[in-house]
Amino acid sequence: MIILYIFRLVDLVRHIDSKSRGPMMPPLEAAVLAVQMFVLIPTVLCVSCLFFYQMQLVAENMTSMESFDREFEERKARKKGKSYRFRYDRGCYRNMKDVLGNNVLLWVLPSIPPGDGLNYKQYNKTAEV
Repeated sequence: MIILYIFRLVDLVRHIDSKSRGPMMPPLEAAVLAVQMFVLIPTVLCVSCLFFYQMQLVAENMTSMESFDREFEERKARKKGKSYRFRYDRGCYRNMKDVLGNNVLLWVLPSIPPGDGLNYKQYNKTAEV
C-alpha cells in the first residue's frame, strides 16, 4: 500500500513538473490521496516508534512495566554510589535469544520461546568474564 502510494505521488509530481496540458488528476483522486497522506504517514511513524521501543525492551530483557521502575532503581543506586544493571539483562544477544529463541534464522517467525515462562536466567557478575 505504501509503495503504491509513493508511486502515485511520484507520478503526480512528474505531471506538475512537466508543463504539459495533459489530463489533470481528478479531484476525487486528489482528495483520497490527501486523506491517505494524513492517515498513513502518522500511522507509519507511530508503529515504527512502537517497534523500536519494543526492540529496546527486548535488547534489555525487560517488560514495559519494568522499564518504568528502572529509572527509580537507577536513581536509588546512584545515591548509594553504585552502578545499576537490570537483573535479567544478560547482554543484547543473549537477551534476544531468551526472548526470540536460540535459532537466529527463525527470529522473524512466530515461535514459542525457550523455557517454562516462570523461571528466567539472571545476570551473574561472576559468570561474566
